[in-house]
Amino acid sequence: MRKNKAMTAILACTMALQAPVAAGAAAPLDNNAKAVVSTENTLQTAAKKKGLKRERGKYYYYKNGVKVKNKWLTLKRNGKYYKYYFGANGAAYAGTKVYGTSVPAVKKISGAYYGFDRLGHMLKGTYVANNKFYVFSSKNGKMNGTLSVKLRSACKYKKSTATLKRLLKNIGLKPLKTQKLEGCYGDGYDVIYTYKNFQISAHENLDGTEIFLGLIAR
Repeated sequence: MRKNKAMTAILACTMALQAPVAAGAAAPLDNNAKAVVSTENTLQTAAKKKGLKRERGKYYYYKNGVKVKNKWLTLKRNGKYYKYYFGANGAAYAGTKVYGTSVPAVKKISGAYYGFDRLGHMLKGTYVANNKFYVFSSKNGKMNGTLSVKLRSACKYKKSTATLKRLLKNIGLKPLKTQKLEGCYGDGYDVIYTYKNFQISAHENLDGTEIFLGLIAR
């Protein structure tokens, strides 16, 4: 009796091993197969991307699922047109925000310098970055090196602001607001001149003369 039961168990086990895999059941994937599936899924996802995308704090432009690189593009955003430059890794050149203040990025492209705000838009006009003046053409955005250097040369610590204010006026820039505060520097008043894209910090002495203290991006 025991011998018959043992034979029955052996036969059942043998039949189970020889039985075909049930229809619809999938064999487990090895590591190589999993890698292929993962790659295919990634490519399918990328292929769906198009246009301007923000990823991990940076902007990219996809065309047929591929990042545009080393190229200028003019794109319409919120009803306005902006120029972007997408670099070697596909990310748009863009400025940053430091302590709540927007600081432009200045990049060299094909031998000329251009400025970009933190949204990746190419800049035109006069800006301050790293405590230096940058003047970008109102036509094509290229930096005007001569005028930028003149403005920087007029920013001498504790020297008269007369030349700086005159140069700014000559290129059509006037303060939007002027603030006079109790003097922290010494006798007289501390003065803040607020322009569209920057501020000038100065000090007015009791005799009416004014000296330059610093620049602030905004």
